[in-house]
Amino acid sequence: MEQRYSYIKPVTIEITNKIIQQMSNCICKVKNNENIGTGFFCIIPYKNNNKIKVLITSYQIINEIYIQNNMSINLLLGDYNENKIINLNENRNIYFNQYSNTTIIELKDYDNINNFLELDDNLFRNDIHLLLKNESIYILQHLNGGKALVSYGIINILNEKFINHICYVGTGVIGAPILNLMNNKVIGISLGPDNTFNNFNVGILLKYVIEEFINKYQNNIQQFPNIINNNIQDMGMNNNLNDFLMPNNK
Repeated sequence: MEQRYSYIKPVTIEITNKIIQQMSNCICKVKNNENIGTGFFCIIPYKNNNKIKVLITSYQIINEIYIQNNMSINLLLGDYNENKIINLNENRNIYFNQYSNTTIIELKDYDNINNFLELDDNLFRNDIHLLLKNESIYILQHLNGGKALVSYGIINILNEKFINHICYVGTGVIGAPILNLMNNKVIGISLGPDNTFNNFNVGILLKYVIEEFINKYQNNIQQFPNIINNNIQDMGMNNNLNDFLMPNNK
């Protein structure tokens, strides 16, 4: 049988320059005491065909327990760790998904975050798994809480919500964005290294997480304390991974 190989696709100067700009301005370190993960600023769809600016990071770093005990999030921007405080005493949409290890926090104009990643235009297509099969990708990360780095790789398997890939990742990569190398746009969020998937690293396809976020807030904007309570109730009522991740089409 003929053996087939997959290679990382070559890219233009424009794509390379875009990656450098994204590394400098669109990712951050997110601190929870001594724990540091990666977060990224992104524009995502919202209710009534509008868009919203958000911080996306790992649930392991920012979750309901953290929010209950803290009224702000400490971000470190750039390689020189410029300190940015996001106060949480205002009316923000906040979404937690423990099972996809994802937290989404709405950003306001007064947060003064000005550079954002964009979602892949094909992310919500039904054939997204075919479109991304063996696609070249890259991950922007603060490895070990250090300087911004980019690692390149290829998608091995798209298994429903999971992205099995061969990008290098390490400590501090949880919450890092996974981007399509062909268009510099986000397709997923990194879960970090995982030896349970045949030595491939793992991420989550953001399609289902974003759809869940949109469905949660499409009818009304909930007050900040209620968001926490509702998410805790959701966790207690539904412990099924597939049910929680799939969008609610009711």
